[in-house]
Amino acid sequence: MGFFLRTAMVLFIIVAGASSGNGQTAISMTGVAGLTFGTFSRSSELVVAYSSSQAARFTITGDTASNVRITIAITNLAALSGASINSSDRDIGITISNSDCAYSLDGGTTWTTFSTGTLYQDTQFPASLSGRSSIDVRVGGSIASGTRQQRGSYSGSVTIMAEYR
Repeated sequence: MGFFLRTAMVLFIIVAGASSGNGQTAISMTGVAGLTFGTFSRSSELVVAYSSSQAARFTITGDTASNVRITIAITNLAALSGASINSSDRDIGITISNSDCAYSLDGGTTWTTFSTGTLYQDTQFPASLSGRSSIDVRVGGSIASGTRQQRGSYSGSVTIMAEYR
């Protein structure tokens, strides 16, 4: 009886949305990097910490000293290629919790994990003489492949939204 290694490359696509409030400049967001799990085999679990170079990274820019809510949403990983079209193991669930999400108000020197609610954080844009300032956000997570996981490429999405409060 042989051992058959199945591998898949996992890359998250960055999607961003933003809103502006009364008389406030629109919030802008930039996707810096996608969440990447790399290559793995059947029946394996991979964890990417928010502090890892494989974590998704975003920069949110808005009006100085304005309150903002940052929300993270995810989709499961779905097979892009290689996996059998009839396979029941075409998707891989991803788990992201508050401890996998962190934000920095000082350009990445200090990181704070989300704690306001499940996958959202209320905070305030830092003070700046220019009237605009930035918040850096990182998102990690974990995946677990099944015993019948099919070989192929898988992709999902991390969506970040920000709105003035």
